[in-house]
Amino acid sequence: MKKKTSEVAKRYAIALLELAQEQNALQQVVDETKAIEPYLPLISDVLVSPIFSDENKNELLNVLMGQLKVGSTVGNCLRLILKNRRFALMPQILKNFYAMVDDVSGVSRGTLLSARTLDPDTITEFEAALSARIGKKVFLTPSVEESLRAGYVVEVSGTVIDASLKTRLKSLRDSLSRGV
Repeated sequence: MKKKTSEVAKRYAIALLELAQEQNALQQVVDETKAIEPYLPLISDVLVSPIFSDENKNELLNVLMGQLKVGSTVGNCLRLILKNRRFALMPQILKNFYAMVDDVSGVSRGTLLSARTLDPDTITEFEAALSARIGKKVFLTPSVEESLRAGYVVEVSGTVIDASLKTRLKSLRDSLSRGV
């Protein structure tokens, strides 16, 4: 069942991406979906509940879209998802959509774990170095992991670069225990 729902979410994401590209409104669609995303947990229970009528659900969605000034592309997509009773898939749809937008925009996102908080200039240097290495614009989300002790671990585009003291000490310990 999970595979089926993830495929359905992917199809909706592809449709939204293609529609946004056809209308030369990709950034507008991204901005509008980012604006509506924080409200999804608040309205999803109502929009997926069989207790509320379709009319009430549409009214709630229309009020939210009106308040956020959501355009017709995103609005029509949300209405279709609601009509097809797929609103519970919205988090997956948006996750797929944002990943596809990054892909067509030549962007990769990743994480940067370090033993201490890094200043913005250091993060920018990491992003620039990785961008040059993989040929895409890289955006990193920094996070502190004190157990690393020193160094960093970067994960981007499925590649992990582990230059942490924790891993180096483990490798040294393993080498010594093998007698190498």
